[in-house]
Amino acid sequence: SQHISCSHLSEMVSIDDVSARALVEWTGNDHAIGALATAQMSLTSDCRCEQARIIFSRDRHLNSLAVLDNKGKPLGLLQREQLTEVFSSRYGDELYARRSVIKVMNLQPLIVDASELIDQVSQLITDSDFDMRSHVVVSYYGRYLGLVSIRQLLKKITQDKVSYARNGLMEFKK
Repeated sequence: SQHISCSHLSEMVSIDDVSARALVEWTGNDHAIGALATAQMSLTSDCRCEQARIIFSRDRHLNSLAVLDNKGKPLGLLQREQLTEVFSSRYGDELYARRSVIKVMNLQPLIVDASELIDQVSQLITDSDFDMRSHVVVSYYGRYLGLVSIRQLLKKITQDKVSYARNGLMEFKK
């Protein structure tokens, strides 16, 4: 994972020690959302929309970026689609290029702690008006850990259900 301080776009800092420890810790608990978190690049809140557009243009597979404060706490989520929509408007470049990504990002993404159970996170998503193209932001002690796509989440839930069904059938046959 890389945290990009947009005041120095070329400077990329690798994942910090807290996040690295958390990834190791949560990979052992496959029922916690932290086990699914992908350590992805993130932006600091001083990043400008034009800088974020450049970052998205460099990686066509990148769809979301967490936006963090200077201590690594998630503040929001910037999606490629949001940024594209803003810049495609009539005066998009003039109005937004120099503005902070905070003006465009989702200010209320679903942010969960790495210890939350996958089923609980799934329930939070289904109980809210969650954009299914978005990502869940995963934190660890309040600091950014990574993102989980809805596709990843659904795949894991399906795998668990199939595994549970198989194990249940095995128990039944004994």
